[in-house]
Amino acid sequence: MKNAGEIQKLSDTYEQLNNLLGNPNHNGTGSKASVSAINQAVNHLNKSTQNLVATKDNPAYHIVLLALRSLLGLWHSMGYAVIYGGYVGNIANNEHKNFHYTDENGNGTEINCDGISTDNGTTSSGTSSLLASKGVSLSIKQYEEIHEAYQILSQALKQAGLTPLNSKEENIQVQVTPSKD
Repeated sequence: MKNAGEIQKLSDTYEQLNNLLGNPNHNGTGSKASVSAINQAVNHLNKSTQNLVATKDNPAYHIVLLALRSLLGLWHSMGYAVIYGGYVGNIANNEHKNFHYTDENGNGTEINCDGISTDNGTTSSGTSSLLASKGVSLSIKQYEEIHEAYQILSQALKQAGLTPLNSKEENIQVQVTPSKD
């Protein structure tokens, strides 16, 4: 880990601050030194915190990046197993869509949402007869929203990783592949 020394300094400063606050000197001697030490420790903690969120080479950044990549990997590996395609409102208004998944290496698959359509336009198998509700299935619209978020995060991480955690002004352009009816 690149910042192990800085993290240790931060930990030591926090421990020193905790000791100063937890063991006040009751007879009044050394109170000026204690106040000065507390202020110094607080200032050091503030500076260290700013350094952690202002750069890409720090543990906090890598933890957030790892969490996002794990989330994407989880959705990529289980997205096909989620029950989706159930109807909302009226069963006659249910739709059919295909969703495309591509990982960072360009490997991909297409997922058929709502079963297999027959020649006469009905669905012979699938989830079209299920009501989309909690504990049953997602609607196509709900699944499509999750799929779009997956694509945006995936492309953003592939293009530039994350900006520093305190960045507010950077934008990344992504192209979302729409589902096919």
